[in-house]
Amino acid sequence: MRIFLMSWSGKEVGMIEIVKRLKEGGHEIVYWVCDFGKEADYKTFPGTIFHDHYEAIAGKPAPGVNAEEFPSVGRDAIQQFYATESVVLTMMNKRLGHLAINERKHLYYHILQYWRGVFDKYNPDAILFLSAPHALYDYIVYALAKSRNVKTLVVEVSVVNDRLLLYEDFKDGHPSLKPQVWKNQSGKFSVANLSEDLRDYYSKHRKLSQSPEDISDFRDATYKEINVFLKGRFGAAHAFKERLRLIVNSAKDLSLPKKSIRFFINRLGPNMKKEYLSVQSPPDFSRNFVYVPLHTQPEQNTVTQGDVFVDQLLMLEILAASLPKGWLIYVKEHPFQWLPRGPAFFNDRPRGYYKSIAALKNARIMPIGTNTFELIHYAKAAAAVTGTAAWEAVMRSKPALLFGHVWFQNSPGVFRVDSVESCRRAFAEIETWRGFDEAELIKFLTAFDKASFRGYTDQEYAACSDLSREENINNFLRAIYEQL
Repeated sequence: MRIFLMSWSGKEVGMIEIVKRLKEGGHEIVYWVCDFGKEADYKTFPGTIFHDHYEAIAGKPAPGVNAEEFPSVGRDAIQQFYATESVVLTMMNKRLGHLAINERKHLYYHILQYWRGVFDKYNPDAILFLSAPHALYDYIVYALAKSRNVKTLVVEVSVVNDRLLLYEDFKDGHPSLKPQVWKNQSGKFSVANLSEDLRDYYSKHRKLSQSPEDISDFRDATYKEINVFLKGRFGAAHAFKERLRLIVNSAKDLSLPKKSIRFFINRLGPNMKKEYLSVQSPPDFSRNFVYVPLHTQPEQNTVTQGDVFVDQLLMLEILAASLPKGWLIYVKEHPFQWLPRGPAFFNDRPRGYYKSIAALKNARIMPIGTNTFELIHYAKAAAAVTGTAAWEAVMRSKPALLFGHVWFQNSPGVFRVDSVESCRRAFAEIETWRGFDEAELIKFLTAFDKASFRGYTDQEYAACSDLSREENINNFLRAIYEQL
C-alpha cells in the first residue's frame, strides 16, 4: 500500500522503527510529515517525501514538490469543505493567532490547494495519524481522505493505563465500542475475564471507598502515572525548555525586547489568573450541581474532538439553559491552563472569559485548587467536551454529559448531548438516576479490552507504562496490520 504518515514522530519510543518494518513488509512510504530535523531518515527511505511539521503548518511545500503545478481551489472545493474551514480557522489560534481572519482564510485555501494537488499526484492508499488530526494540515488531509474514500487510521490515547485505540474515524470511534456492537456481545462477562491490567484498573476505581476522607489517598494512588505524564508535558522542565526556545528564536528575529516588555505588562497588568481569582467562590456541596472541568486550550481534545464545542463557553451556556430548577454548574479551570503561555489573555481565553461564565445565573467558578475527586463525588453529574473527569464519573456510577467525540462516548452512564433539547432530556433521566447495571460497564470494558492494545506514542506516555520499546513496536504493528 502507498502510505502517508501525518505528524508521525517519536524515534525514542519506536515510531520510526515501526515505519521501517512497514516498509520491510512491502508497504511504500510515499509521504511523511514529521519533525524534519530529528526524524527524517533519508538513507532508509530514499524515495519518501519528507515534510517538516512546522513548514506544513505554515503552508510551505515539501522539498522537491512543485506546488506551482497544483491548481488553485475554486468555489466548489471551498463549499465542499466549509465545515473543515471552520475548524481549521480555529486551529490557527495556537500558532497563528496573530493573523487576521482574511489572512487565515487565504492560508487555509493555500494549504487546501497544496494537499489536493498532493493527493492527485501521489495517490495514497492509506494515511496514518499518530493522534486525532489537530495541526491544520493534517485536519485538511483527513477531510480530503474522507472525501476520496482513502483509508485513515487514527491513534487515540485512552488514559486507561497505557491502552491505545486505532480506528478509521475519530468521530465514530472504534466500531467495537458502538452500542449496537458491544451490547450484543455473546458470552460470559465478569471482571475475572478482563486482562490483568484492566482488572487492576477496574478494582482501583470501582472498589475504592466512596467516603470523602479517602479521596486524597485515591487521587495519589490512582494518578501517580498521570502526574508523571503531566509533569513531562506541562511541568517546570518542559516550561523552561519552551521558554528557552522562545528566547533563542526571538533573539534571532530581533523581537526579544518587544516580547520582554509584553511579558512584564502581562504579569503586572490584567490577566487570566487575576480575572479568575476575582470571580471564584468556594463550593457548597449541599447544593445539587453539575461539575464541569474546563479543558486546557488549544489542544486536540477540544479543537478537533470537540467540534463546535471548542467554544467551551457555548457548552456552558447550553448547560445553564437546560439545568433542572435549583441546580448549579460548578466550573473549574484546568490547573495547567496558565503554565505554558503564562497568564496573558489570548484567543481561547480572552479578557472577560471567566466573567462571562460567572455571569451565568446558575454557574459558579471554583477555586482552581478545589479537589476534582471531591467535586465528582458530590456532583449529581459531570459534563465535559471530551475530558477524563466524565470517565471518572462513569467509573463511580455517576452520569456524564459528553459534548465531543472520545473513545468512551458510547459507555453506559454517558449521555451524548449537543443542544439545550438533548441536555434537558438527559437531565430528566439524571434527576431520577439510580445508577446503571454494573454488568453493563463490565461488558463495555470487555469490548474495550478486545478493541484496544497496550502501547505509547511519546516519552511522557512511555513513563506511564511498563512495556519495553520492542513490545510497544510489536503491539503497534499488530494493530496496524489488522486494519490495513
